[in-house]
Amino acid sequence: MKISRFGVTLSLLEETSLETVRMWRNQDNVRLTMEFVNQISPKEQHRWFLNLDKTCNLYFIFSESSKNIGLINLKEIDWNNETAEAGIFTGNHNYLNTSYAMKAIMVLMDWAFFCLKLKNVKAKIGISNQKTQSFNQRIGYQFFSETSNSHFHYYVLKKENYLNQTKKFRNMLLDSTEKTIVTIDKNTPEFLKNKISLLTNDDRTFLGLFE
Repeated sequence: MKISRFGVTLSLLEETSLETVRMWRNQDNVRLTMEFVNQISPKEQHRWFLNLDKTCNLYFIFSESSKNIGLINLKEIDWNNETAEAGIFTGNHNYLNTSYAMKAIMVLMDWAFFCLKLKNVKAKIGISNQKTQSFNQRIGYQFFSETSNSHFHYYVLKKENYLNQTKKFRNMLLDSTEKTIVTIDKNTPEFLKNKISLLTNDDRTFLGLFE
């Protein structure tokens, strides 16, 4: 599955891309911001992917003009409580400190709130990672709670805060004639196909799926 909007494309993670993701994840600038800081082996990466529950975890590679940039995800989706945890990292050094991560986040959060109908999304951020804290607060995240690891805190993003905080940037990006291009393939989870089929006209328009 692919979702393209705002000049970025989110492609559902497939096994053929695991080595690229592993190499990105093992870079110091990525690895040292994570809770698990050890180097990941090919075997560990493959085992993680095989054990991933595809009914409640969505991992996407985001790209621009066919150039892969990084990984973005919604994981541990709780369908009963309508919550999930989000994460992102830029693995391609040529795209560090650009707007593409922000664009990818907006594409995924739009779908989280308007297609998956989540009430809120949380993110786990290191207490010393001031850059990520500031970035997330700019899009509407607020401090939520401590975690079992004293070096990390949870921040939470609610739909209303997200829309308010990203309104200006969205208006800069949005072309009223722009359409979102969604490619459904054999790897698209059934729950996602069902969610798309149930979208209201208003939701489809917001997501750029209008005719």
